[in-house]
Amino acid sequence: MTITRRPLYQQAAEEILLLLRSGEWKSGEAVPSEARLAKRFGVSIATIRKAVDGLVERGYLERRQGAGTFIKTYEGHGYWNRFQRFQLISGEIAHWEDTLLSCTKALPPEAARKALGLEPDVKAWHVLRTMRANGTWTGADELWLHPEHFKRLRAADFERRSRPEKRGGAAGAPSRTSLYAFFEETYGVTISDVRDRIRIQTADAEDVALGFPPEKALLLLYRIGFTFGRVPVEYRIERVVPDGLQIVLD
Repeated sequence: MTITRRPLYQQAAEEILLLLRSGEWKSGEAVPSEARLAKRFGVSIATIRKAVDGLVERGYLERRQGAGTFIKTYEGHGYWNRFQRFQLISGEIAHWEDTLLSCTKALPPEAARKALGLEPDVKAWHVLRTMRANGTWTGADELWLHPEHFKRLRAADFERRSRPEKRGGAAGAPSRTSLYAFFEETYGVTISDVRDRIRIQTADAEDVALGFPPEKALLLLYRIGFTFGRVPVEYRIERVVPDGLQIVLD
């Protein structure tokens, strides 16, 4: 471990986050014992314990009584779609069925490129989807995904994804797993945090091309999705018809 002026426990925490991002340790797995980590990083057990405590507090790791410390999974944070900002007025989560329109590599626009920290000549994965609820068209979203974190991404994976039985089959529940659970299960990318910006606008030419009625009022969610250590891996623009919806930010 490179010695800097930062406290050793912070350096140890960063080393652990690097292992999480690299995929050496996978979501849901137990992390090595404090003694093994201390030996690996060349620090004391007390230092490792403080580093792990901080990562537990930040939501990257979790302690299970009598079992040890584990890497927290996306679904381990709560309900099936943790970062879903749109709910029905009744308070229920809005469940949407998505249809893949395209999945290609392309040069991202400036906002997406800067959000993902890419050089101007680096292509990213570009994914377009539309959403329906009970057969009614409700919106569309556009994803830009970091090429280093989604090296094996394929359009066929989106088409094959299905909602695991363990999530139940309640009425109105989606037939596919949430996108972030899919990222974790298929590509080993855990979305641990997001930064959202929401605005209202009337449908412009770009929106109409996606299928929105002209001049329709829309909710637009601009999102940067982060993996462990707040490393950006996703830039999203989600366009939603707001009828019957409310925004929940907690």
